[in-house]
Amino acid sequence: MNDYICSQINIDILKYIYKLLAFGVIISFLFPLIKVGSTTSVKPDWFFTLFINIIIFFNARKLLFQKLHITFYILFGFIVVSTIISNYLSGYYYLPAGGNFRPPVTFLLILNKISIFTFFSYLISKGYISIKETTKIVTLIFLFGLAFGVFQFFDLFGAKQFALSHFLDEGGVQEHVFLASNRIVGTSPAVISWGGCALLLVHYFLFVEKRVLLKGVGAALAIFNVIGTASRASLFAFAVSLVLIYIIKAVVIKKNLFSVFKVIGYCILFFTISFSLAKTFIPQQVEFLEKRIDNTEEHMTDSGRGEQLNYFKAVLEQDPVGYLFGVGDSVIVNYGYLELDFAYVFVGFGILGFVLHYLLLYFLLKEAYELRQFDSNYFLFCWGSTLGYLVFSVGFYFFYELYMGLPFWWLNGLVLGELYRLKFISVNS
Repeated sequence: MNDYICSQINIDILKYIYKLLAFGVIISFLFPLIKVGSTTSVKPDWFFTLFINIIIFFNARKLLFQKLHITFYILFGFIVVSTIISNYLSGYYYLPAGGNFRPPVTFLLILNKISIFTFFSYLISKGYISIKETTKIVTLIFLFGLAFGVFQFFDLFGAKQFALSHFLDEGGVQEHVFLASNRIVGTSPAVISWGGCALLLVHYFLFVEKRVLLKGVGAALAIFNVIGTASRASLFAFAVSLVLIYIIKAVVIKKNLFSVFKVIGYCILFFTISFSLAKTFIPQQVEFLEKRIDNTEEHMTDSGRGEQLNYFKAVLEQDPVGYLFGVGDSVIVNYGYLELDFAYVFVGFGILGFVLHYLLLYFLLKEAYELRQFDSNYFLFCWGSTLGYLVFSVGFYFFYELYMGLPFWWLNGLVLGELYRLKFISVNS
């Protein structure tokens, strides 16, 4: 009897620790960056994720309870090997003077995202935390973050100065963009990061939040934040993913091809009204965005990102092996940075690495599709958020975004965990 009581106490303590870690990750969404060493800045969720990695390592048999989790970690093993090969080739073939034998640490960013997905799906599916109570906290945190972004835009309640003091580096590029163009950063250290995050939150409020009032308010605030970043990528991704996910809903869930035309019509009406309202109430921001869109072709072909693309294309063409394994992180770092998200994974890791990375997303979408009958909205969130990020950055934010890349994975962990739980109830009822 005493052994049973002690065992139960240990389980309760473990559950409490797991909850603290999970809620620490969620609340970290609102926190600014913390300096780690002399060169690195991270969100506090980075520290929580370290503990989660350790927990999964010592409790793999228990926590890796689904085939998807095992598949993810097997793919991660192949990505590690692929990454080391890519780095070796870049260090000793493309950069012989600057090569080294140290394995790159970029694959740890992949590990963090796989682990946090596994951890959250485990907690929800096993009942350690409930999806209903967790989404209440998540919604509250997201509303705070989105409201903070709106306050920055209109310079209310000292939000702009607070963001300058705590979220942005003094004298940096993002500070200039934030002040000169009034492009908001929310709770992130960069405009583009917040654009991707706001895009993710649009899908969260549309498909995960159940309360109608909060769903509407949250979605409206998230859309305003997408517009407020004046990010071409996030706006285009928002429009495309919204149309696509409602078409998927019409075809896969409602099984009504006629409703596809209704979806397209409603979307056209929605975007027309939204643009008219934006033109009326925030004309300067719309004008700035129109100029950025007009300059897109120039940036992609003649200057800036176009120059980067041409440079790395020339590097890859030095040897066909580069297309297979990529040129590694060293070449990208040596050049400075590759801002073209869609090219980052391919240039860095080649065809082999590209396929391995995107197999993670393939299996995620496949799992959500197979569980769609247990809650169609959770299925739609998984697909909508993934499509949104695919259009937004093709892959960089899924895998290598340092500051705001984790929310996609722990949100989908929550959703898949609930689908696993509902499946278990259905099978055993």
